[in-house]
Amino acid sequence: QGNLVCIFPYNHPLASGSMLTIEDLLPYPLVSYRSETPFGTLVEQMYQEAGHVRRVAIEVSSPHNACSLVKAGAGIAIVDEFSAHSAEGDFVVRPIAHTKTLAINLVQSRFEPLSQLAQDFAVALRDTVKTQGFAIPKTNK
Repeated sequence: QGNLVCIFPYNHPLASGSMLTIEDLLPYPLVSYRSETPFGTLVEQMYQEAGHVRRVAIEVSSPHNACSLVKAGAGIAIVDEFSAHSAEGDFVVRPIAHTKTLAINLVQSRFEPLSQLAQDFAVALRDTVKTQGFAIPKTNK
């Protein structure tokens, strides 16, 4: 599980805050997602719950694209911690008050055993997630 966070360039005015609110983000161009997408829905909910309308300056299809545009100075973005961590570099990451949590799931059929390759992938994924400092909930079997 990981939270949604705000990313922006190092020289951005938001860099002085340690915890941001949706109100803090309103004056700046937002790189975000279509409302119909899972990410778009979560970000839209955050704005609605804060009593604001989300105004998208640049629409992207993925958090990785949002990270690239923020690195290029196109605006700020709300992305998941996983994407922010994997794209670390030329931007600042800050938590957002009343954020949404994103859960990543690895789903398998209960009627067919996992192939050895899929088992190896699941172990590697779990190890990577732990190494990066993210919580892993107990598995449901």
